[in-house]
Amino acid sequence: MKKINNYHLFILICIIFILNIILFQSIKMSKAQGWQPPSGVPGQGTANIVTNPLSADLDLGGQSIVGEGNINANGTICDANGCIGDSSFSGDINVDGNIFTSGVIVDDSGGNNLIPNWQMESDNYWGDTPEQTSLADFNGVNHYAHDADEGDHTSCYNWAQTGHVKVDPSKTYKYTLWIKSTDTSMNNYFGFYLFNSSGNIIGSTWGNPYFKTSEGDPNEWRKWTAYLGPSYAGGGTGCDSDKTNGNDWCMDSSTAYATMRFGSCYADGNDNGHTYFMYPKIEEVDPDDSYTVGDHLFTGSLNVGNNATANAFFYSSDKQLKKDIRKINNPLDKIMQLEGVSFKWQEDNEESLGLIAQDVEKVFPELVSTNNEGLKTVAYGNLIAPLIEALKAQDNKIEKLSAQINLENSCFLPF
Repeated sequence: MKKINNYHLFILICIIFILNIILFQSIKMSKAQGWQPPSGVPGQGTANIVTNPLSADLDLGGQSIVGEGNINANGTICDANGCIGDSSFSGDINVDGNIFTSGVIVDDSGGNNLIPNWQMESDNYWGDTPEQTSLADFNGVNHYAHDADEGDHTSCYNWAQTGHVKVDPSKTYKYTLWIKSTDTSMNNYFGFYLFNSSGNIIGSTWGNPYFKTSEGDPNEWRKWTAYLGPSYAGGGTGCDSDKTNGNDWCMDSSTAYATMRFGSCYADGNDNGHTYFMYPKIEEVDPDDSYTVGDHLFTGSLNVGNNATANAFFYSSDKQLKKDIRKINNPLDKIMQLEGVSFKWQEDNEESLGLIAQDVEKVFPELVSTNNEGLKTVAYGNLIAPLIEALKAQDNKIEKLSAQINLENSCFLPF
């Protein structure tokens, strides 16, 4: 074997030095540009992808990550449609295993849903199994819905019902459900059942309770909202509207569990109709919670802490909705008892003009409402009615006085 002389040793050291420089530059470039998989080859394996630390993006170049390990990210995960968490993200996330998060997973209808399998992706948790069909929702995204199909059922038993949701009879729960129907003559139902701590159904007043029992639903998604109020606010449909924000239902004091149920009735003799139900949701809310602006059915209270601006505000005023219609007595005298004042709001010291609710209540008690905290509000718009009548009364007085003055002046006219 030949001995390595100084010249050969020098050449070997140079080669090692050059290889170290090339390796160092490769590592530096990978950190600056992000890890790149080989073209056309997905990142595969049964272990984790580990880059410690990963100071740049992990760019898959349109390929997939297939494996049985974990992806741990403190940053964001993005695709061509946007990033998860961004409003622009419109892709699917398909997971066969578990998703662990330290935050909250929010469903499509927003908020925290007490119904575990609200997606209706399986029979799990459902008392009456939904008849699943994949359908585009209001955002055009495919999702499972319950299909109440006239062709399959010709009676009122085409139902879906959730499993038991644990509830507290001293609290308030908001029920929401999206509905659309291909046949406006189908009667579509949206209701609930109550159960005691033994799991027995609570009957009597709550034997067959519904929030909705009506037809006429269009072939487009509409959101239905209802409230299940606390037992102390009244039994059944005799709820205190301040606790439920509408003519909804209140629980029995022995209530421990509640369900949501929905379905349709065969109505017009044909078998072509479908009513679809999607995104069932039960959530605990504050008793003073009000319906969401943007719901197609908006009733109850809307509490705005600052200014509300709109092109127009319309009041329900159709004669068909009213009874015991009478003229306003002594409108001018009543208006004269009101006092317009200038004042400053305690919250922000902003100057404003208006009336004092307690003063209005003495004259027009029907225009003043009091909330649970004892604070009073005034229906300013309804003051138009007595103001109109007061103006007419004032004009009548002016005409009489004018006629009297003309009569007195005529007595002094020369013959």
